[in-house]
Amino acid sequence: MGQAGIGLCRMLTDSAGLRRLTPLVQLDVEHGSLEVIGESSPR
Repeated sequence: MGQAGIGLCRMLTDSAGLRRLTPLVQLDVEHGSLEVIGESSPR
């Protein structure tokens, strides 16, 4: 799960990645991985 958080952070850094992250976030939300994204954000 740690690697996934890093990948999300990297995608967020990229503008193009952000658009691609939109669908990814929705999928993660359904899986309940939203917490992982939240923890990676502050860090």
